[in-house]
Amino acid sequence: MDLQKNAIDSFVNLSPEKQLGLVGLTVTNLPQNLRSLDLSSNQIRDLHGLQAANLQSLNYLSLKNNLVAKIENLENLKSLKVLDLSQNRIRQIDASFIYPSSSFPVSTAITTLLLNENLLRTLNNVQKCQALISLMAENSRFQDFSDIEKIVLL
Repeated sequence: MDLQKNAIDSFVNLSPEKQLGLVGLTVTNLPQNLRSLDLSSNQIRDLHGLQAANLQSLNYLSLKNNLVAKIENLENLKSLKVLDLSQNRIRQIDASFIYPSSSFPVSTAITTLLLNENLLRTLNNVQKCQALISLMAENSRFQDFSDIEKIVLL
């Protein structure tokens, strides 16, 4: 489902009152069998509210070119394989992404993580993403390259 360039600023705002220009579409009634969701080039600042969506079949999520600063609230996306957060404001990969409060960390399913053109200074914690096959973090602001050695050993 392509929802690019809709001026969406938050998943919280995807409530029954906001129809996104598509009749009856809200975050809580997105198709449960949805496999791909592209929310690129909006104004999304955080991923709060995403956990309200029942997107257990979703395997591709693109939030490219938004204002996201933290990878969080992905616990319900148990089938997620590809996560594109390129061109956002992410500075680090928090341990809460790897070990969220839920019993199922989505990071155990992700095989491709795209973080190009963010504010990343370190790749600490990324080596704990057990299924990760491909990581792209071009044009970041790395200060310490010792984390790269850990990734190479994956």
